[in-house]
Amino acid sequence: MLRVLTRVPAKMPERQHVYVEAETKTKNSRRSVIITPFALEALKEHRVRQLEAKLKTGASWQEHDYVFCTLHGTHLGPNHVVEEFNLLLKQAELPDIRFHDLRHSAATLLLSLGIHPKVVQELLGHTQISITKDVYSHVLPGMQQDAMGELNEALMQLYSAVHPLVRLHLRLFLQSQKVACPFLHPHIPRHKLCRFARGHPE
Repeated sequence: MLRVLTRVPAKMPERQHVYVEAETKTKNSRRSVIITPFALEALKEHRVRQLEAKLKTGASWQEHDYVFCTLHGTHLGPNHVVEEFNLLLKQAELPDIRFHDLRHSAATLLLSLGIHPKVVQELLGHTQISITKDVYSHVLPGMQQDAMGELNEALMQLYSAVHPLVRLHLRLFLQSQKVACPFLHPHIPRHKLCRFARGHPE
């Protein structure tokens, strides 16, 4: 069962707030996601260590069925998570980032690898794909350039398989229509292919 911890004001003077379990904010928050095999193995190892800690703690263990918890089974404090995360960053000699930035890093990597934005949207739980495209718009132009490069290579392979006489007629026809076609110009560098449109490239 998926739950979230919500911070609420405490009635006790010595405590400013307490955490209580609550339902997730939206229906999209309750979803199944596929994780990488290495992450799954890490979770299995973590589960073994957690069961060992439970046996050592004995009767004082509080069962809440948390994936990550304290040595007594209770929820981790947000400050503790941030402190441990910052320690890992320092050990790995990485720059200071927010814990939430891991989500952005994963999405950026997926888009950079050519994963369709719809898949990334579902993983992130965005209600609309337009949200994903707006947030990660800085990644999309590079993807479009790569896509046009791959399209050009595919068209060049098809073009090279066509009879020379047919290629000549095709070239003359496109020139008469004032259409610039990248695969007819194999000498054009790949990074300039996206500039082709009707007319001539800039």
